[in-house]
Amino acid sequence: MTRPEGSAPSPQQMQAVMALCHQGQFTEVLSKLDLLLEAFPDACAVYNLQGASSAALGRYDGAVDSFKRALSLTPDDTSIYFNIGNLQKKIGAWDTAIAQYKSALKIKPDYFENLRNKGNVLQNKGDARAAIASYKNAIETEPKHAPTHYYMRVALQGLGDLKGAIDSYTQAIKIKPDYVQAYNNMGNALYEKGDTAAAIDSLQKALKINSNYAEILF
Repeated sequence: MTRPEGSAPSPQQMQAVMALCHQGQFTEVLSKLDLLLEAFPDACAVYNLQGASSAALGRYDGAVDSFKRALSLTPDDTSIYFNIGNLQKKIGAWDTAIAQYKSALKIKPDYFENLRNKGNVLQNKGDARAAIASYKNAIETEPKHAPTHYYMRVALQGLGDLKGAIDSYTQAIKIKPDYVQAYNNMGNALYEKGDTAAAIDSLQKALKINSNYAEILF
């Protein structure tokens, strides 16, 4: 292939590949990326996308190799650390995932997705208090992201902080009024707290949104 001018693919070339990603055609994506790397062997974004696409296909070793190559080219690209963290999260390597998220946060402390996902991994690892701290930082960055409020209240509820959990569920519902999981879990938290009438009301609202969802515990 004749090497075009420039050190990276054009925005149009990357957009065409991203369109295939959005369609879930990752095998085709990898083929396109191989061609781009022949023309642009030092294109960090191509290696990063190659890693993410390989991970989507379950080709984890290849994904790691691509991410390592991307980092060697652009060591301060936070999206690469984020992608590696997500890969490690996917395979259950909690400590490695957290380390990658922390690396990204050293470069960009207000990286919302890193803060949120670090909280999720800490919660999966069983460290609810650290997870809550990470969720709080994420919410400070994106206060209207309802799922993060939801994740935090689940962690709070797990620690027995029912008031904190209910407050967080309420905040999530304010942001997303049809948030069925929030109504459902708030109902359970209210029941644990002993407020049966409010619990029933919350669970009924969950049922009204989705009649197949609410998990009534009493």
